[in-house]
Amino acid sequence: MYQPTVHLLNTISKNVYDSFKGDTIRGRKKQRLLFLDHHHGPPAFHPCGSNTKPDFIGVWGEEKHYEKYRTGANNTFLKVPCHEACTVGELKPKRDQTKGSAQTISYLWPLMQARPDMPGVYAFYGNLKHYQIIWADAAEPIASPLVGWDKLDLLMAYVYSMYDPPPRHYLYDPTISLTKAKHGFDPANVTYTIVSPPPRPPPRLGRNKGKGKLPADDNHKPRTRVYQRCKPVHWGAMWGRRSMVFIGQPRDNPDSFAVIKNSYRSDRRRFIEVEIIGHIHAEGTVPGVVRLINGPGSTNVQMEGGVLCTAPRGPDLKAHPDRTLDRLEMRSRGLPLHKAKSLLDLLKAAYDILEVHRFLVLKRSVLHRDFSINNVLMYPEHEEGPDGKEIFIKDPPKFIDEVLPPFGERDDSRDYSRGLLIDFDNSSMLGGDIGKELTLRTGTPKYISRAVAAQKPLDHSSARDYVPMPELLKQRARVLYKHAYGNATYDKYCDPAAGGVFHGGRLPSSKVSERLRTTNDDDEKFLEMLIGGTSDPPPSSPAPEEQPPEPEETRPDAGDTPTSSQPQFIFYHRMDHDAESLFWVLFHSLIRAQPQGEPEQQSPALSAAWQKFAQHAIVDCKEVEDSRNGFFLWSEQMCRNHLHPKLAHIAPFLAKMIEQVRPEYGYLDPPPCQEHLHEAMRRLLLDAIVEITENKSDVALDPDHQRPVDGWDDELPTAKTGGTVGTGNGKGKRKREDDDDDTAGGSSKRINSPYETRTSSNYVSMPVAG
Repeated sequence: MYQPTVHLLNTISKNVYDSFKGDTIRGRKKQRLLFLDHHHGPPAFHPCGSNTKPDFIGVWGEEKHYEKYRTGANNTFLKVPCHEACTVGELKPKRDQTKGSAQTISYLWPLMQARPDMPGVYAFYGNLKHYQIIWADAAEPIASPLVGWDKLDLLMAYVYSMYDPPPRHYLYDPTISLTKAKHGFDPANVTYTIVSPPPRPPPRLGRNKGKGKLPADDNHKPRTRVYQRCKPVHWGAMWGRRSMVFIGQPRDNPDSFAVIKNSYRSDRRRFIEVEIIGHIHAEGTVPGVVRLINGPGSTNVQMEGGVLCTAPRGPDLKAHPDRTLDRLEMRSRGLPLHKAKSLLDLLKAAYDILEVHRFLVLKRSVLHRDFSINNVLMYPEHEEGPDGKEIFIKDPPKFIDEVLPPFGERDDSRDYSRGLLIDFDNSSMLGGDIGKELTLRTGTPKYISRAVAAQKPLDHSSARDYVPMPELLKQRARVLYKHAYGNATYDKYCDPAAGGVFHGGRLPSSKVSERLRTTNDDDEKFLEMLIGGTSDPPPSSPAPEEQPPEPEETRPDAGDTPTSSQPQFIFYHRMDHDAESLFWVLFHSLIRAQPQGEPEQQSPALSAAWQKFAQHAIVDCKEVEDSRNGFFLWSEQMCRNHLHPKLAHIAPFLAKMIEQVRPEYGYLDPPPCQEHLHEAMRRLLLDAIVEITENKSDVALDPDHQRPVDGWDDELPTAKTGGTVGTGNGKGKRKREDDDDDTAGGSSKRINSPYETRTSSNYVSMPVAG
């Protein structure tokens, strides 16, 4: 069946090719589409190591170019470079014909990983009785009905559409092209040239509504930027944003770097990443936050008929386009925390990430909502700004290098942050009314907060095991803290010595506890209560003298974010949920940390714990027990048992961190101030940093190797990037219930599995060459 089908497709392709006159088709060089029988093996040099094996592939060019890949057996081909394939097909001449569509769809994501210049792809599936055409872009795969072989109109339309696709079925992004070196082409090291059109007008977001400056040339017009030798370093999830990140070099400054991030943004999203980053830096560069090359504007790729977007859906094909390609050009990069070169480096980076996040929420009203190993970075690098200099904000956070000696006059032109926050495409602005997006689940499975994963307040047995705000045990740490932040700040966060107060709140009454258990059933009601439109009063608060005074350094303006006067037992994504996500990133980095020069040995205890952690999934059933709850029962000795022996001295720190992160603080009456967990984690980190420094007990770590674990292991990020890093194999896919519409709520209806598809009878163009 392979050879007859390929022969038929090549015959149709030759007729279609001959029907076009001239040297171009729709502005592209006129080339012949060849179908190659490739069923003996997968295409070669896949950037993510995929070994999927379609039965045939389509390529552009003359047949003589592919003679070197011919096997000589029945006119088949082998090891054609995957970046040359433009369509794939699956044939089922014998058994398992019913699974052919799903198998064909499973080939599409590896194809799109290998072809970042292709926004969408076509595929073919056929069996002895029927065939089917499939289209896939960032939105989802969509398939035609099965058609009998006695009707070839659809087959001819498939081939014709490869030459001349229907409106808004974009097969090629004209701004991305394969780099062709003069000295020869290395298919194992593929790079691209990316041309970025001028950005669109800057945002008008929040209270800062003034227009920013766009990069301009000598004629004061926004300029086009060209990036060369761009290497893909990250591929996002299969369907959805389809984020892809490159690291390249600006053509006008090849000694520098640039990070380019492509993603398909839902048109219904309330917040846009480039606008949030522009808002963060509106009053000057904020240290520790990714910086943009393309200023406050965002780049869309212009195509015939509009911007590059996903194909319309719906039976009449007139639905509004679902996703539009956004391109961010960044001048910041770093490494994930598990790439730390030493234990102190890891703890100091975590300290600074906390400070950056605290500043963003309290001073910029931006909640990140998606901390993970890929977007909490260390060892930051930044290229110079457009004018060759950086103007920082006047009152930046105080980072660990300013807390520790030696002390000196602050350099306002220096970025003191050891951390870097990136990927704000899931972030929310906290101003005015509280959008319903805060009541939805957003995050990466291993690192998402337990309450956000469950979409309700924590209710497991240890959720009310409260401990007081930690006091700095090391005298030196206390002196340094007070020198940096002031005596008043230290005292205001401390709980009374008499006890009974935890992070400024008390255990709730039985009446409040009963309400906590019963107010999660009616979504509309608790959303109304969250926004403040209910007449039901919040739990009573203790007398004013019993409440902790307001911290002097980080209080938000009234109305910016939820306050303690609002009923905190209602679930919504809070600031301390992001702090818990940072804890999970730190937890991952510590238990898998491999000391430099030590033999790599498997630990049964670590392997068992890692399976619980790495395989955590976000499920729709809110009553399912979180697989990570067991970690909050770890004692100091259990922490020591799971750490590398050379890191055993950090076990007390990890055990105390577990105690602070474990409870559900929304149950307390009154609820703590929103930065309470940041403060607790800051104190624990400072204590540990000072103790390690004084005892000279730092440990050199191997940044290129993790402690081995037995059994299933997720693939860890391997590349250095300022967007995000990863191998992009689709594992550990994050859950975004607000991905399609931040204001509508509920789960999106897009297809998330390669084993599902939708059908449409007329989605492919139908003209056929005569």
